Amino acid sequence: MEKAGFSDRISIVHDTVENVDLAGATAVFVYLVPEGMKAIQEKLVEAVNERGVRVVTYVFSVPGLVPVEVSYQLIYVVLHVCADRMCFLARRL
Repeated sequence: MEKAGFSDRISIVHDTVENVDLAGATAVFVYLVPEGMKAIQEKLVEAVNERGVRVVTYVFSVPGLVPVEVSYQLIYVVLHVCADRMCFLARRL
């Protein structure tokens, strides 16, 4: 984030569902399995309904929230060994 110039606008928070505070959030990226989504459901629904917070998830949806947009982007990674280092090439399908 620092290299991209976003460190003054983005905060990454690693916390438990019970402890996380979404009060100051304007957008939330959630990477949880269905059980975790159920555990944080109330906080996310409240944030969306009361403050219009944008919620982005990876794979699993949040119970009680209807997606505005669903995007499927398939990417595969090709691994090459380049002399003394590993080289990665990602291509969108």
